[in-house]
Amino acid sequence: MQIDQLGQQWAKTDPDFTVKEDIILKQLPEIARNFPPSQWPQQVKILYNTLSAMPMQRQVANTPAPLRASGQGGGARQPKTMQEAIDMQLGYAGG
Repeated sequence: MQIDQLGQQWAKTDPDFTVKEDIILKQLPEIARNFPPSQWPQQVKILYNTLSAMPMQRQVANTPAPLRASGQGGGARQPKTMQEAIDMQLGYAGG
């Protein structure tokens, strides 16, 4: 089928094709209801070109949020003297 060939071609050249393909597939029943089969490939091309003209939002899986200042301290208090370090390790001084 010509639509399958278009999809294969676009998949090779368009890094956003999987996102566009999902949208196109959802619109195929509408295209089939309103246009004769001879016009389906042209309608799919029009839809693909319209989607290609729109910016695609990329989704990156498991990307941690960027570090942001929280206004809180930078971690545990650092000892100023050797004695203070020993006391902190022994649990005698407040951290």
